[in-house]
Amino acid sequence: MRDRSPDAFAKKKKRQLKMMSADELKEKLLDVGIDAALSITSAKELRALAEKEDALAKWDKLPEDFKLEKSRARAEESVRKQNVKAAKERAEKKAAQDKYEEENPMGHMGEMMKQPKPWEVEEWDAVTESEMMERISRLPMYKTMDAAMLDKIIGMVRQNPKMIDMLEGEAKSNQMMQWAKEEGASIDVGSLAAMGMKMHQFDKSKPLDKVTF
Repeated sequence: MRDRSPDAFAKKKKRQLKMMSADELKEKLLDVGIDAALSITSAKELRALAEKEDALAKWDKLPEDFKLEKSRARAEESVRKQNVKAAKERAEKKAAQDKYEEENPMGHMGEMMKQPKPWEVEEWDAVTESEMMERISRLPMYKTMDAAMLDKIIGMVRQNPKMIDMLEGEAKSNQMMQWAKEEGASIDVGSLAAMGMKMHQFDKSKPLDKVTF
């Protein structure tokens, strides 16, 4: 049988208070009109004040629509703060990446060329080998490779599978630039960046939207 004595009720409230953070305690105290909580930051002091003022019992007696409105507003504020934090982290990450790429224009190439540790190299099965060979055979450079060059490329791809991505991207970039050169066409900066190409603009006063070859 559940103990409904005053002592049991008091212990339950005390446990609830102990589980609340400083922010939660302050919110409850302010909701029931205990403005003294405004100047307190310590969770221990807020907990003692809430216990002394019987804040949880007072909160329970508040109208349900009032409590619902408060809970909804706090949930919305929590989401807003999380979104602001996430946006700030994304902006900081992008700024750090932009700075790195500005200082290391060939950094992305370095990642592709980096040799993994022996224990990081996964063993290739026949299916993976076949897929890699098919991708290599579609490269324009494949037609002009001699046996030694082909063995070297295969070895590099086995050591670092990202290498095939770099080779395919390079081939695509070369094809686009060759087309632009033959046609006297311009390529927008976004497309060049998507291909991994880096450009330095010496004259910052003029917007750089396209590059003509």
